[in-house]
Amino acid sequence: MRKRTDLLLVMAAILVFITYGVAFSQETMAQEETAPVLTQWVWGEVVSVDSTSGMIVVKYLDYESEQEQEMAIMVTDTTKFEEISSINDINAGDAISIDFMVNSEGNNIAENITTENRAEMMEEMPPMQQ
Repeated sequence: MRKRTDLLLVMAAILVFITYGVAFSQETMAQEETAPVLTQWVWGEVVSVDSTSGMIVVKYLDYESEQEQEMAIMVTDTTKFEEISSINDINAGDAISIDFMVNSEGNNIAENITTENRAEMMEEMPPMQQ
């Protein structure tokens, strides 16, 4: 009789732990799904543009490591453009500012892109005084 009671208690404890684990994991998943997606920002120089795949590679200065880094950012149908009309107007060497978010797969998705052609920037700069 004692063995049967012990067995029932062990089974009940296992059931409680399994139920608690499932409930906790669902709560954690719900928190992750409702976590706000933060918009990030990068400014740098365009290294390459692939308009077919909608990918822009930007070289920027990582202020934490003080090293130049490269970042690939995807352009989608919802990406907004300022000063240009599409990804086709972006060229290697352009100065670019991109507001982006990181999706659940870890891809950088452009929300807003502003660019200025480096040659135009140089024309607008006042001559240096000697």
